[in-house]
Amino acid sequence: MPLDFDLWSLLQQHRQSRRQKEKYSLELSEEELQQGQERFACFLGSLEMGRVWVEGPVAVVSLRKISGEPLPDPWLSASEALRRDVLEVQEAKRASVPVLEMENRDPEHYVLVPSGQVFPGGMQTRGVAEEVALAPRQKAEVPVYCVERRRWGGSRKFSPDKKTYRSPARVHRAIAHKLSQGALWETVHLMHAMLQTHSPSESLADLYEEVNPKIEQHRLWRAISRQLEPDACGVLLFYAQELKLAEAFAEPSLAREQLLEQLRCFLIDVMLEQHARTSPPPSLEEAEVQQQARRVLQHLQAGPWTPYRRLGAGQLWTLQTPQCGGQALCCKQQVIHFLAVPSLTA
Repeated sequence: MPLDFDLWSLLQQHRQSRRQKEKYSLELSEEELQQGQERFACFLGSLEMGRVWVEGPVAVVSLRKISGEPLPDPWLSASEALRRDVLEVQEAKRASVPVLEMENRDPEHYVLVPSGQVFPGGMQTRGVAEEVALAPRQKAEVPVYCVERRRWGGSRKFSPDKKTYRSPARVHRAIAHKLSQGALWETVHLMHAMLQTHSPSESLADLYEEVNPKIEQHRLWRAISRQLEPDACGVLLFYAQELKLAEAFAEPSLAREQLLEQLRCFLIDVMLEQHARTSPPPSLEEAEVQQQARRVLQHLQAGPWTPYRRLGAGQLWTLQTPQCGGQALCCKQQVIHFLAVPSLTA
């Protein structure tokens, strides 16, 4: 591999980001901006706490949607679309680190590709930087990060047989706050070092494959995986009095599998916290977690959410406050998905 591969990748990311911003920038009128804020306030106001599970420093709060219109169209998650072989993921015609081409070949379903979704294979493993909605038979260029630092070579197409992954909160945090490609590589490198996993190419997918058997046997996974109620559409995840991640989907049918995979990643976050701390973290009380969960939902509801760009069939909005940052996807005047993480200084 050339010694200047990292620099070449960073230059590609900068140029592609500039082109994407110019091509897909989202400019709205004052009325549309106000309607957008009201849409987020209504969606977040429709969420209520369900089951609250606490053990030691770990807490999982299930979220249910108590009001709102059902989605007018059928939707698939990216992982389900891949299993059905209706989502095609491949390198751009001129392969470039920060972009992939994705095509929804389904004639009826929309496909949600959330931020932080990890696609192994291709020229190198990538994580989605900006979530996108793909209408039936729609193709789009999707901004991505590289999460496999030391490989560039292979197939142009990503195999539908390969498993995709969600991202741990540390990776979501880097994505939400638009850290550089170099910073994300260092995040993945540090995760490998802390968990003592091995990957010659420093691939995030290799870390999952090595850690997943440990997660399956972890006593917390056996407890956490049973906490999602059938009608759950979101979760709030806490560790030692700190919010790690907040996420919700428009409908439980779209949420179930994605939330279970995010809970798996949360166990990776817990392992990383245990390695990083030199003293035992404080235990949580259920009443304390409930109060903190209410504050988080109120903060997210207040926003402000900012229109960022148009990708595929949806509009991407972002949230940046002193407390947290995140992304949300809207399509046909409805919130499809949002994900938020603490700010870098929180």
